[in-house]
Amino acid sequence: MTALLAGAAMIGATSAATTLSNKLRIHFDGSLSGNAYTLGAGEIDTTGTFAAGASDVSVSGGVATLTGGTQGFKLNPTAIGTLTTQNWVAEAVVSFVSFDTGQRTIIDVQGDTDFRIANDGNTLQLSYWDGSEPSNSTLPALPATDTFVHMAMVWDAARTSLTGYINGVSIGTVDGDAFATPDVNNLSFGYLGRAGFEGRGINGQLDAVAFSTFTGAFDVSTDFQVSTAQAVPEPSAAALFGLGGLALMMRRRK
Repeated sequence: MTALLAGAAMIGATSAATTLSNKLRIHFDGSLSGNAYTLGAGEIDTTGTFAAGASDVSVSGGVATLTGGTQGFKLNPTAIGTLTTQNWVAEAVVSFVSFDTGQRTIIDVQGDTDFRIANDGNTLQLSYWDGSEPSNSTLPALPATDTFVHMAMVWDAARTSLTGYINGVSIGTVDGDAFATPDVNNLSFGYLGRAGFEGRGINGQLDAVAFSTFTGAFDVSTDFQVSTAQAVPEPSAAALFGLGGLALMMRRRK
């Protein structure tokens, strides 16, 4: 993973200093009793609210196994402050057993800011709701199954833009007005945790998740907080999410 992020730094890093505040970092080395998650050694949850979305989630051997529905993890980010006006990065190290239809959510921030499998089950989608219309970018390929990948989305509050990354390489940016917050109490991994719409869980595993706020310019070579040695894409995927992925970048502004 280090080599991948170093390569990505040549593409996206800047010289401006970053001050990063890590709010959540989970490697699933803790324990789960019902919905309650007890932190393992070195894990961080400054909100004190990290928990499973369903009581039948399996955590074993440093991974959480999910099979859909509300099987995933959530926290209440209100203690972190207003996320529409802060820069932040949400991350997940994830592998997939299958890619099901119905907008399966990998990462969701406050209800409608998502990194997800698109409704057709054949593509990835980066999307946020600005209060009047969705701003989204659909990418034309999925990672390999049974392979851990690092997925992240970075919000730039000043530019009102959301950038997606796979294994440290940008795969697209969407921008418009500031994102709306239909559920300010929600931040979820592996399923959609928005109140009244819970579900749309993935079929796969979470190896790690993280959430941080930052000031300054985000540096992909240093500022991601979780990674895994398993997060190495197969050659065809590496080509897509490397220089080829940059050619697929789509920008949309109101």
